[in-house]
Amino acid sequence: MPSTGLLVGLMAVMVVAACSRSSPDVTGTPAPAIAAPTPATQGEVLTPSPTTTPAPSPTPPSPTPTRATSATPAAIVLGGLGPRELDELRETLGYALFPEYIPAGFKLSNIMVSPARALIVFGDPEERLLLIYPVPFSPEGHLVQGMPDSPKRPVDALSDVTVHGESAHLVRGQWSAETITLGPGIDPKRAKWDYDVNLTLFFDFQVSGDNVVGVWIQAMDSPADWITGQELVKIAESIRRSD
Repeated sequence: MPSTGLLVGLMAVMVVAACSRSSPDVTGTPAPAIAAPTPATQGEVLTPSPTTTPAPSPTPPSPTPTRATSATPAAIVLGGLGPRELDELRETLGYALFPEYIPAGFKLSNIMVSPARALIVFGDPEERLLLIYPVPFSPEGHLVQGMPDSPKRPVDALSDVTVHGESAHLVRGQWSAETITLGPGIDPKRAKWDYDVNLTLFFDFQVSGDNVVGVWIQAMDSPADWITGQELVKIAESIRRSD
């Protein structure tokens, strides 16, 4: 059964999709069809030792995530992808994009395709890393573009980065669940930004010739605890068109 976080994100997608039909510059949340699953981490199973050993000295906390940085091989990344799913993706959008690098321990978990976009989900096993395309991005970050009184993304939530030397954007957080639920008609005073819910990289990918599409890579489930913006850039720079 979908988690509460997943349902909240789905509502976010519905809000964004509804607004997009009336205004092409509408932005809401990065996830187009899915949201963060229930936060969880996969712990290592330990086998008790028959002998008693001294307790290890405590390790000072690290200011950065400690996840292993070795890549998951591309063959494993795509290992869970069936030919039918890949064909459907290509037939629907005319192309398929996949990374050749993802953080250690992650594997392909799910694919959702609609006439508008594709959502590729990776898990470790918790589904908390998303690749989404094609999608728009607005630097201003209004909840509804074209409405001067619409809530605007906080300036400190946006950082400028580069992917393959080209301009890209890193956004920390998204509109809160309450803001998403209330939708475009929300009183601006009630709109809240949740900095901790996710971390999203926005960049452009040249599919072919003049066909350039917007791509989002989103890390969920308290991303500050397990991934950095640099790691998202590394994933982005490994993305290739799969033909």
